[in-house]
Amino acid sequence: VSLSKWMFTQSQASSLGRTVTTVKLPNPIDTDLYAPVGTDKARSYLGLPQNEKIILFGAVDAFSKKRKGFRYFADALQDPRLKNHIVAIFGNQDDNPFGTDLFPQKTICFGMVRDDKTLINLYSAADVVVVPSMQENLANVIMESMSCGTPVVAFDIGGNADMIQHKRN
Repeated sequence: VSLSKWMFTQSQASSLGRTVTTVKLPNPIDTDLYAPVGTDKARSYLGLPQNEKIILFGAVDAFSKKRKGFRYFADALQDPRLKNHIVAIFGNQDDNPFGTDLFPQKTICFGMVRDDKTLINLYSAADVVVVPSMQENLANVIMESMSCGTPVVAFDIGGNADMIQHKRN
């Protein structure tokens, strides 16, 4: 069972994959639960400013796992056009060597989010979600964010193209 077109293609190209039946079956997402909340309502719930641009990033072990692409995210945030944006981060920061001074922008760390309501509000509050991973199969963050109506910026790797259509969504 392959979760993405990329994984399906990889399995079909393998010596084992050519001899067995392979199907593409992506992870499910509850789109009744993961749905837009409304930016103003989500920001009020989270205590975020209403009139600022918010860039959201979320990952587990993002600082210690190179494949999460954190360095590309950090490099992109050096762009002077983004200086007045707010960066919101969720996921564990146990491996964070930077403390709270992660970027030149104001940064708000939400830590590990363990409930759907907070996560849905984070996605709905953001103007964009960044998934800079260098390896992905079918990222839940992308599915969840897009289901909440928030666009995602990511590299064209793994299963990302199954969900993101360049310059269309």
